[in-house]
Amino acid sequence: CQLTVTTIISLALIALGGYVIAIARKDSASLAAICITAINTITPKICQLLVNKFEAHSTEGSKQASEYFKITLFRWTITALVSTIITPFPNTTANGAKYLLRGLRAIFITEMVKTPILQLLDIMGIVNRHILGPRAVDQRRMNLKFKGTYYSIGERYTDLTKVLFLTFFYAVI
Repeated sequence: CQLTVTTIISLALIALGGYVIAIARKDSASLAAICITAINTITPKICQLLVNKFEAHSTEGSKQASEYFKITLFRWTITALVSTIITPFPNTTANGAKYLLRGLRAIFITEMVKTPILQLLDIMGIVNRHILGPRAVDQRRMNLKFKGTYYSIGERYTDLTKVLFLTFFYAVI
């Protein structure tokens, strides 16, 4: 029952994200690609919140699997399928500002640049180690700020499979 509820909520959020992308796509393909990248960036936090608040899991593995399924469903749909759904068929192979090929190029560029840069920068890790850590009240709290950055296996795998799915989905164009 819990999995059903969180999956329905995830599907509703996917529909909302698709609507936002469709509105952005009317303006330009680049704006739609930026929206897709922004949605893909906040997706793991939303899915982790859904899984942690509304689902009970007996093991960390089942929790990670549930997160992975939801993040994958969300990212694959938002990244690849929404572009196909919102683009009229005659505009599929044409080249122009509002056509599918321009949008796909923008999606590929933003996804290839965003993920490595954000992982290399590790903004929250830098803030914790260089700003919050030295200002901690005691040694124990300072040590907590120097822990490594938490990441989810599901989130990292979906970053890879999202681009792979996008590549294979549009390989024939």
